[in-house]
Amino acid sequence: MKIEEYIKLRKKRDNFDETNRNNREENIHKLIDYVFDYYKLLDENQVSKKNQIKNLKRNVNYQYEIDPYSEAVQRWLIKIFTEYNIKINQQISKFLDNVDFFLLISDMEDWNKLSYDLYTKMTDRYKILSDYPFELTEFAKEYYRICNKTCGLSMSRYRLARKSQVFIKEIHGNYGINLVAWSKSYLTCFYSNITLWPWSHRILLDVNGRKSYRYNINATRNTFGIGDVLEKLSVSNNVPNQLKKNKKMLVELLREISRVDQIAEEKIVIK
Repeated sequence: MKIEEYIKLRKKRDNFDETNRNNREENIHKLIDYVFDYYKLLDENQVSKKNQIKNLKRNVNYQYEIDPYSEAVQRWLIKIFTEYNIKINQQISKFLDNVDFFLLISDMEDWNKLSYDLYTKMTDRYKILSDYPFELTEFAKEYYRICNKTCGLSMSRYRLARKSQVFIKEIHGNYGINLVAWSKSYLTCFYSNITLWPWSHRILLDVNGRKSYRYNINATRNTFGIGDVLEKLSVSNNVPNQLKKNKKMLVELLREISRVDQIAEEKIVIK
């Protein structure tokens, strides 16, 4: 595929009109980005000319998917995709979404622990990743940043005590931890895994003979299993102590997100 064809494809995908003079400077930057993206993809695409157009189109679509990541991480993801036809970003993010303390990480000790677990699990499934320990860690750190940015720190939808709101903002300002993002991610994982629910926290429902459990968000002891999560954090900084001392605020946040976002409506059907 020639560069003209590539730019034409990108313009069509973006509904881009370079003739709009009101956005002249922005249009110039966008066209320059197209040229850089073309050569970036071309460098990674070593297939025959017969399949080049087909693969470049696939790579363009994939490039939109991984656009939030840095150029270095994008190059690595595209390399894996073009050589092995694996969208490895989806597999890594799936693993990270199930690490209950992932979005609570704030120091190198926890990053090192996560990196080791991530490398062990991912290389066990994908041997091709054995040579990429650094890239795996960099992806995890950027995914952490993207999760926090995508969620944001807005609490206006939730009925939280003023003290809790201040605490959430302080934790974010002092340690870069977005407790709102962590809560949403953690609850999705928590509600989908009934083995994390103590029997005393389960509410048995029977609707027309169909039995299921719902988690009791008003449980009083180790609600949402928070204590188990916090024990996994290293004590090299003051984060675990701060979170443990203010556990009631975390419970309040998790309950509100469960209520407003209706995450708790998910039920586990008894087979």
